[in-house]
Amino acid sequence: MKKYAKSTLWIIPFLAIASFLHAEYKTYENNYKPIFSDDLTHPRENVPTAITPNAGPRVLDGYDVFLTADFIYWKISQDGTSYVMNGFADGLGFVPLSKGSVQNIDFDFEPGFKVGLGFSLGRDGWDLYTEYTWLNSHPNSKSTSMSQKSFLFPLWNIGALFQSYSELNTDEFLSAKGEWDLTFNVIDMELGRNYFISQYLKLRPFIGFKGAFVDQDFDVTYKMFDFSVANENQTLKMDNDQNTWGFGLRTGLNTSWQLDNAFSIYGDFAMTALWGKYELDRKDTSKTPDSSSDTSVLFHTKSEFFTIKPVLELGLGMRYDLWFMCDRYHFDASLGWEQQIWMDFNQLIKIKEKSAHGDFTTQGLTLKLRFDF
Repeated sequence: MKKYAKSTLWIIPFLAIASFLHAEYKTYENNYKPIFSDDLTHPRENVPTAITPNAGPRVLDGYDVFLTADFIYWKISQDGTSYVMNGFADGLGFVPLSKGSVQNIDFDFEPGFKVGLGFSLGRDGWDLYTEYTWLNSHPNSKSTSMSQKSFLFPLWNIGALFQSYSELNTDEFLSAKGEWDLTFNVIDMELGRNYFISQYLKLRPFIGFKGAFVDQDFDVTYKMFDFSVANENQTLKMDNDQNTWGFGLRTGLNTSWQLDNAFSIYGDFAMTALWGKYELDRKDTSKTPDSSSDTSVLFHTKSEFFTIKPVLELGLGMRYDLWFMCDRYHFDASLGWEQQIWMDFNQLIKIKEKSAHGDFTTQGLTLKLRFDF
């Protein structure tokens, strides 16, 4: 908790800026919602004449506050988590009758949520917005066993049991299993302005910050035959943890392509330079049936370092806007597809494994609701 408290101190000056800007609020233009004219040569009298008029959304006689809630159904993937492959023949020249495959963690779609709080400021349509994202992922573990037609080849050198892959006897390995857990917590803070660039197109550039707390646990278990002891199997296990917290500058652009006063197509883009700390820990153990509950530690090390990683975010979907109660309240609902790429985010500790580190990605459906009052 201590490290999380220190890493969230950056929120304080951001809130102070928000309080100052909101205190300076005087008034805003009456163009609090889209206004369209079918005859562009004779625009309606109340169509805004500013170069980039404020596009809101705003409500009349309100508190200039808006709330958001999202249901997300995302698939999370992590490169570099393959743990075994099969399709190998034994040393006697046996040729497998079926093609082998590389086994990866069985990543699947998982539910999560976002919640947000925003303020519409009086400075030419500026707004301040903070959003929190939560997602936990526990993909189903996969177990692969050796068959008479295909031998296993481990992709993780647990306990440095072999110095090179040429020394490995594939007929020693009986089964392999991989498991991966994720805890994903992200806070985004934005200062933006939504405005009309043309009659049917709105843009909202923004600047701000991203804070992230991402914990991963990658476990691999191999069962192998111990030739030194007759009829006895040995269990090798790797526990490879990566805990990351970070903070970085974030900027992006939200676009809204208006079909009419209510319906629009939105497209979003954001980029972050995330500076953060990696806390890595790897522990390899061995256990035999006659060792009861005791395990032998074969390898245990840790690594801590700071670095900067880029994060790319993309979104595309449909939105519906509604004003009601004499324009004193506003509601919108949007449904779209969102993608994020955390580049080179996987830094799991390796001994002599050949696989690269790789990216961390998310993609899936996002259902967002917003209420202005």
